[in-house]
Amino acid sequence: MDKAVFIDRDGVINANREDYVKSWEEFEFLPGSWEAIRQVNEAGLKAIVVSNQSAVGRGIITQEDLQSIHEKMVEELSRHGAKVDGIYFCPHTPEAGCLCRKPRTGMFEKAAHRLGLLLQGSYLIGDAECDMRAGRKIMSTTVLVRTGRGREVDLTDTHYCPDHIAEDLPHAVAYILEKEHNRSHAK
Repeated sequence: MDKAVFIDRDGVINANREDYVKSWEEFEFLPGSWEAIRQVNEAGLKAIVVSNQSAVGRGIITQEDLQSIHEKMVEELSRHGAKVDGIYFCPHTPEAGCLCRKPRTGMFEKAAHRLGLLLQGSYLIGDAECDMRAGRKIMSTTVLVRTGRGREVDLTDTHYCPDHIAEDLPHAVAYILEKEHNRSHAK
């Protein structure tokens, strides 16, 4: 079974928007995102996007619109030598009470089942409390990035409790790769 780097989308891979990313024209990769994902690939770890997308449940965009954004994101990553091994999203609003919306673990469990992934020992990179809580539930190493909503996080709030704090996705991946390197040399 493989280990994965689960990566939140909005605020981590691309710029977060208060009014949601509703089209490809509104999708803006954050600096270093392509390279960071490519480094995950080169390290032999699976890169999995896990994203709450309540804009679908709110009727702001359709699931087809979201699928189109994801297809274009995958194409653009591919043009830069990077790939994601899976994209999992929750289309529900917070009030829906579904099992897939982070901090619940449905998306992670589905990815693990479909792709043969180990959850414990994997990594989660996110910019919000729900990401950190989900990461703890699946017993992965959590990395909070200070991009997106992560800039506003009160780090004295014990709900976050990330294993590591990084400035952005490239720094988060550098931390993960160093941790993996140290693990492999400790064996």
